[in-house]
Amino acid sequence: APFEYSTHASRSVYSVGGAAKAAAHDAKKVIFDWASRMLSVPADQLEARDRRLYVKTDPSTGMSVREVLENAQSQVWGGTAMGTASQRAPACPPHFVVTFVEVDVDTITGRVRPVRVIQGADVGKPILPSAVRGQLIGGVQQGVGYALTEELIYDPKDGHVVNPNFREYKLLGSMDMPEVETFFADTREPTGPFGAKGVGEGATNAVASAVYNAVYNAVGVRIFTMPITPEKILEGE
Repeated sequence: APFEYSTHASRSVYSVGGAAKAAAHDAKKVIFDWASRMLSVPADQLEARDRRLYVKTDPSTGMSVREVLENAQSQVWGGTAMGTASQRAPACPPHFVVTFVEVDVDTITGRVRPVRVIQGADVGKPILPSAVRGQLIGGVQQGVGYALTEELIYDPKDGHVVNPNFREYKLLGSMDMPEVETFFADTREPTGPFGAKGVGEGATNAVASAVYNAVYNAVGVRIFTMPITPEKILEGE
């Protein structure tokens, strides 16, 4: 795999993507070299488009990428275009996420129900928008769980965890999820692969705080411990 300095802090697309792009360019040079030998023209006289390589001055003369690879294999040149690259990321651009939460609070029972969450993200140019949306929705699931259901309970006598399984440690299920909307800021990171930055833990970071603020906005109760429980709501903690 191409070497890269670090992939910490939601930098996988930015860091590894940059190295992968550089390695792809290296593999592209191999394919152009093979095609130039097959078409008897210098590699700098070739262009690639729609999975086809052709001569710039004569677009009717060319070969598909598949034909180039198959012919290279038959010529015992390899048939597999290998590219390698080593890259140290030129910067560490942050991504940004904004979160809006709407909740319903039952003032009789103290139960909090998340109704709607909107997550907006500046991730540069999304390489795969559906995956970024999935990350943002997953961040909502995790963040709302932090705020409302997840709590490790310890035995005060010996300190062992008394709810060590998912029957007793409550994760937010699909039926508990609020309606989630996502949107992307129209930005582009000039140092990132195809303009991308990244998204990761940022999808979770603001969600629990937004839930707490929404509860305060609804009933005027400011809670400072996690999770928010009906008892804390009714006691006005």
